[in-house]
Amino acid sequence: MPRSGPKLLALVLAIASPALAEPDIRYTMQRGVGGQSVIVISTFPGDPDGTTEIALEKQWGGNSTDERDVESISATGADGKPLSIIKAEGCSWSIAHDPGEGIRLTYNLREPAREPLGPGHNDYRNRIRPDLFQMNGNHGILYPGHLADGKERAHTIEWRGFDLPGFHAICSFGPNATESITTDADTFRHSLFIAGKLAYTQREINGNQVGLVVSGDDWGFSAGQLADLAARIIKTERDFFDDHSDPWYLISITPEGKASASSFSLGGTALTNCFALYCNAGLSLAEGSPHIQQVYHVLAHEYFHTWNGIKFHLDDPEGSNYWFSEGFTEYFTRRMLRNAGLWDDQAVLSDINRSLAEHDGNPRRNAPNEELKQQFWTNADISRLPYRRGDLLALAIDEEIRRVSSGRRSLDDVFREMIKAHRDRSTMPNRERLLAIFEQETSKSFMDSIRSTIETGADLDLPRTLTEFDVRLTVGKMQGFDPGFDQQASHAKKQLVSVKPGSGAAKAGLADGMPFRKGSIGGGNGREAPKGQVEVQVDGQWKTIDYEAVGPVHEVRAYKK
Repeated sequence: MPRSGPKLLALVLAIASPALAEPDIRYTMQRGVGGQSVIVISTFPGDPDGTTEIALEKQWGGNSTDERDVESISATGADGKPLSIIKAEGCSWSIAHDPGEGIRLTYNLREPAREPLGPGHNDYRNRIRPDLFQMNGNHGILYPGHLADGKERAHTIEWRGFDLPGFHAICSFGPNATESITTDADTFRHSLFIAGKLAYTQREINGNQVGLVVSGDDWGFSAGQLADLAARIIKTERDFFDDHSDPWYLISITPEGKASASSFSLGGTALTNCFALYCNAGLSLAEGSPHIQQVYHVLAHEYFHTWNGIKFHLDDPEGSNYWFSEGFTEYFTRRMLRNAGLWDDQAVLSDINRSLAEHDGNPRRNAPNEELKQQFWTNADISRLPYRRGDLLALAIDEEIRRVSSGRRSLDDVFREMIKAHRDRSTMPNRERLLAIFEQETSKSFMDSIRSTIETGADLDLPRTLTEFDVRLTVGKMQGFDPGFDQQASHAKKQLVSVKPGSGAAKAGLADGMPFRKGSIGGGNGREAPKGQVEVQVDGQWKTIDYEAVGPVHEVRAYKK
């Protein structure tokens, strides 16, 4: 997701019993010749009106679906004769058939050559290579529109041709060659399908299975090491909610680029019964590794979306509540890592101050919520803002709950009660209902200020002390991590855009309009300033310029003893 990915609409599926009746919908993933394509075969009942619309999601996770990914679409009816298929707008097609007729749909998925995504985006698009097939269902499942009505139906997944030496084929619904589940269309599509030459291992938590698949072999850890760490975090979070109800969960890790001494990227997205990690190869889990704290954070963050995003979400338009789905998840990520014994109080406090520094240094920190909704996927400063804003909102709400209750209650209690009250997932509250719950624990005047921050971007009046850590709010000056220019716009225009005066980039001589070929920006390793490296044209010659990736000096708040 951005690092947290994309927003979650679906309910957690229920694994069907072995005695499941004939499926309403079946998808078969068949490896093409040499692994250069995957043939998808789907059977389902056609629309009673005689015209079935099939489509891919137009965009998901900041990644646009490319209609060139889908080739050789054909369909036959109950008698085996070809049916007419007409291309519609975007990634959609229309099939003509007898009313309610059974349809067999076949199409190929390929990985066409395409431009790499700009910085700040995980590439959730399909990977179809001889040794790896990885598909997010939102980008590869052509689904009949008349069956995407929110109702649960029987689905079957079958793998063919992937039973090769060293290969595994696994999905959000289980590790077997055939999986049967009962779920709705959104949940089914919001899932991961992965097969190929993978390292695979499982862990058991309270009788339930957690699977881990690792693609590639350029890692500084074994699949078992990562599985042990993930299982520790998953158990901690399930214990926190007293919820061990999920029989199956999948974690995948896929390499994207190579880590350097000063630059490392790790992100992921939560899907149905799964989270998928995307990171630079070379990741190390060794004690003292510059990567390990980021690994802790992303594992805890993505798994917490099991509750804040999937099992529980706000019933409002998509994108309007990223401050809650992402920001509150950031707040609870720290708490889960402390509960797991991976972070101590000092690490938690350091992360609070990191969040404060990033928020206070964000030039768009006062952007209204409507801008967050509209520009989340296109503006780097905006995309970071709801994580920090929501994190600090949760911090303030927690402290106020503790103050009003004289320490008897906290946000932990309120959040757990809220999740438990909606465990049947029949209805979900909207934002105003959520804020009303918090108001019952605090006061109207306090929550009015919270509403103002959410809607208008008004500066949040942070608590002067954090009683849990016995610290006070202070103000100082610093230079925080900042690429120093608009990375996304610069990649798109092939020239530097919006170089910030006073930043490390500006001090190194970078300027607006310089022809720009590529860049690598790292957040540092905690022991030295973050580094930037760009390839730009100076006086007609391409040059590589290294610089400190820090922004202008600005005022920043921090909690200290």
